[in-house]
Amino acid sequence: MNPRRVVSIAIGIVALGLLAAPASQAQSVQLFSPGDLGAGAVTADYPEPEQSVLDYPYVVTTADNVLTFTNNSPNTGNAWTRLDQFDPNTGTGQATANFAPGTKLLLANNATQFTVAFNKGVKTVGFNANVAPLGPEEFQFEVFNGDKSLGTYTVSGISSQDYTTNPAPFLGAGALGSDVITKLTMKVTLPTPENLDVGFLISPVTYNLNGGPTPVPGPSALLTAILGAAMPGAGFALRRRAPSR
Repeated sequence: MNPRRVVSIAIGIVALGLLAAPASQAQSVQLFSPGDLGAGAVTADYPEPEQSVLDYPYVVTTADNVLTFTNNSPNTGNAWTRLDQFDPNTGTGQATANFAPGTKLLLANNATQFTVAFNKGVKTVGFNANVAPLGPEEFQFEVFNGDKSLGTYTVSGISSQDYTTNPAPFLGAGALGSDVITKLTMKVTLPTPENLDVGFLISPVTYNLNGGPTPVPGPSALLTAILGAAMPGAGFALRRRAPSR
């Protein structure tokens, strides 16, 4: 068979495969550290004194946004408590968990899940979480743009009261393209709810209105890249097979 025809058929098969791929693409990506949130990220600190019992829903106002926290505690009158991670240098802080010393925390009392809604949509968001019982822990979190889910992610860790060895897991996500994150939900999937009789702790939520992750290329972009890479090689193969004169 003519080498040129062979190359044309191969490229055509690749092109048809890519164009036949589903048009939908990932609408968010998982982020793995605070550094992934992008330059200019804002941390929504919890300003109340330690051991404060907070209003429900709990609202945090920053310079450019408003965050509203709710959880599934059976007692909304005691759903959130403000704690600090114990600091051995100062002897202050009531929480002995896996956060950096002195970190301001929210304790979700007798709860297994929470939601934070943003008044203004954000491109990236992240925080650390820790369950109260010691042992293996697992969290599932989901980000939304309005009612549209942008992605669901699972993060595991070890609750051991040892920040150095087992820092509290980071839960983060970034919206792709024109999407923004208007809400996130998190639920504890390990330990099972019947064994989670105390609740969980979350660090201040950090977000970025502008910085976002790099978009994932779609089928058309991949097709262009493959064709661009393949054609020089095809020409070389054809030249090698050309009859000598």
